[in-house]
Amino acid sequence: MNNLMGGITGGAGQGDAHGVGGLGSRGTGPGGGGQGLGLGGLGTKGGGRGRGGMGNIDLGGRGKGTTRIIPGNTTVVGGLSKEVIGEVIRRHWNEIKYCYEKELQKDPNLQGKVAITFTIDGTGGVSEAAASQDTVGAGGQVGQCMVQRVRRWKFPEPKGGGQVLVTYPWVFRAAGADD
Repeated sequence: MNNLMGGITGGAGQGDAHGVGGLGSRGTGPGGGGQGLGLGGLGTKGGGRGRGGMGNIDLGGRGKGTTRIIPGNTTVVGGLSKEVIGEVIRRHWNEIKYCYEKELQKDPNLQGKVAITFTIDGTGGVSEAAASQDTVGAGGQVGQCMVQRVRRWKFPEPKGGGQVLVTYPWVFRAAGADD
């Protein structure tokens, strides 16, 4: 019975099971931490079963920090400034980066330019969007993904209402790619 209760009676002090019956929290018994204080070999003090070390992750040379996206010359016709449009685009930068990096995993040499032409309507929504230029390749998947993202963006309402026509190019290169 004493073993079932973790050895709390007899020679053991209250709350100190000394490893009896595998329920110990410290000591040298079967459930104790071996040679140090610990639980089941996961030592918190003393000589546990393993030693920590530095871990690393191999992303095959490609990862989120390796993508270079260079904005091109923006063309805007209508009641919003390039700065206002650029601010909204920067807020959605990770969406564009995702589109490229998704395909970059399939082809580590993928690079090129995608220009998206889109129309901002009087309420600030994107009414039309298309890839007007796509030299990246990948079967046009990068450009298609980008168009889907841009169509969901919300811009400020244009001054004086009306529509704003925007062409925004992005140049994509994986880090280490020749300039």
